[in-house]
Amino acid sequence: MAIFEIRKIEEIRARNDCYYLVKNGKNLYAEAEEKIRRDGGYDSELAKIQTRLEMVANEKRLPQSKYRRLQSGLFEIKTRNLRAYLFHETGTGKILVMLGKKNSQKKDIPKFKSIVEQYHNS
Repeated sequence: MAIFEIRKIEEIRARNDCYYLVKNGKNLYAEAEEKIRRDGGYDSELAKIQTRLEMVANEKRLPQSKYRRLQSGLFEIKTRNLRAYLFHETGTGKILVMLGKKNSQKKDIPKFKSIVEQYHNS
């Protein structure tokens, strides 16, 4: 069984708190972000994701082209080439789970949903 914890994202200053989901000691979002930074060319899009997360945490509405609901409580932040996957937990806040590229979202979304299900069942 997976062991989960949440870690506050200190860089996000918002009305509602934001967290990273850590699975078995690994921050899946941070690992993907590091790989994407090594690939190069996505720094501005990574900054946009952080800005959009902060906006959402401050309860600002964004168009579906930038932020969309996948299903109840599960969301996707979108940039041209990147996707960040998060969910909302009542009483906690926004929990950022993973990051991927647009061209891998067909496999990333089921993986994201599975991780969230594992978290809720743990």
